[in-house]
Amino acid sequence: EYKLALVYDSQSAIVHTRLAGEYVKKGLLTFAVEECKTAIKMDGTYIDARLLLAGLYSSTRLVSEALEQYNEILKADPKNSEAYVFKASLLIDEGKPLDGIEVLKKLLAQDADFFWGYYYLGRAYQKTDKTDLAVTAYKKALSLKPNFPQAGLMLGLLLEEKKRTAEATQIYDDLYKSSGDLQAAARLAQIYIEKDEFNKALKYLQVLEQADEDNLNVRVKIGLIYVERKQYDRAIDT
Repeated sequence: EYKLALVYDSQSAIVHTRLAGEYVKKGLLTFAVEECKTAIKMDGTYIDARLLLAGLYSSTRLVSEALEQYNEILKADPKNSEAYVFKASLLIDEGKPLDGIEVLKKLLAQDADFFWGYYYLGRAYQKTDKTDLAVTAYKKALSLKPNFPQAGLMLGLLLEEKKRTAEATQIYDDLYKSSGDLQAAARLAQIYIEKDEFNKALKYLQVLEQADEDNLNVRVKIGLIYVERKQYDRAIDT
């Protein structure tokens, strides 16, 4: 479809970028990169082409090339939240969380309600072992978007790591109630098993079993709970 469109408008940056997107779907990343480059040559201000190209560079660990594209985007559009977040995420993943924090602070100074910014700020602070600041950032993300599984799970896992199990339990409980998130259910089940609160654990294990009847790990845990409760027939049936 987009190749046909190029016959009629071979100078369209939009068409070349959309064709690049189709190549990405097919796993033809080299062709996608070339189409993005062509789009940028035709219109260096077309942000979508640069975002896609930066993402392609990032996915293939061409970090400096990706950062160059994000910088070009921010020169043209200093308020582009996506570019700030993707740049910060790349820096965090590359072991440069302090640089990521500076990028995110610039973003949040101009868009204080951008929940993804606080999520990545939490990740960056976590990488620098600043637990309290990470917790604050994740909680801010959740206050802006209560149904935010990524932030809830990262916060819960961090709190568990720091032996703040009661707080983690509340986070997972809120997340499960708001979204039915299965990872939150799995963490709740494990926490209650470790506390020997098997009735509470069973509630969440049964939810997980309904979602995936072939999950052997969940079925084994349910069976062991029935054994603990001396419900041997039910344990055998599990």
